[in-house]
Amino acid sequence: MSIAGRTFRSLINEVLEFQFAAGKYEPLTKTWLNDAQRIMVRQCEIRTSQETASYTTTAGVSELELPEDFARLIDFTSESGPIPQLKLPEYDALESVSGTPSAYVPSGGDLVLYPTPDGAYAFTLRYWRLPKDMSADSDEPETPAQYHALLPAYAMQKAYARENDYAASNFWKGEWEAGLLKMRGEVQSDTFDGPSQVAGSWGDVHEARQSTWR
Repeated sequence: MSIAGRTFRSLINEVLEFQFAAGKYEPLTKTWLNDAQRIMVRQCEIRTSQETASYTTTAGVSELELPEDFARLIDFTSESGPIPQLKLPEYDALESVSGTPSAYVPSGGDLVLYPTPDGAYAFTLRYWRLPKDMSADSDEPETPAQYHALLPAYAMQKAYARENDYAASNFWKGEWEAGLLKMRGEVQSDTFDGPSQVAGSWGDVHEARQSTWR
């Protein structure tokens, strides 16, 4: 039986029902919930939609900027076929030369080509993108429905920290981290594509419901 997903509005309400003032905390909660689902995708290697980006190099420029919504790399190809990825120590040991790029290494928000291009070359990047931000009340997270209940925990830790209630914040931080760890173990084996990942008040919080993530 499929699990019904939560809507953006229901997730927001789950946080605000902990007696946080809507006028102050609803805009923040929206941001935190969207942050949480992006963290889920990155850390648990969840697939969202597949996207492509096309590049044409410029002579003397080895860096290609990754798309803003980039989450995980699927493959990087030229007109001749796949381009292999180097490890950073391998790249650092290479002599600085120019020519037709035949390899790349991830570096921060870029792919660095080797050799440095000596002209215009076409490349295509296929990647899994980050989830789109929720905005409408009816929007649902792009993460698996069975983990939607975890998203408010991230917002709860942020909200309580703003209230200087660090005991409550740490409690919800523990819920978030435990849930994320459980989620990573359950989904990572199903979403692994290979070695090419480029690198939140209801009474007393200590009387809250027992964690389902531990």
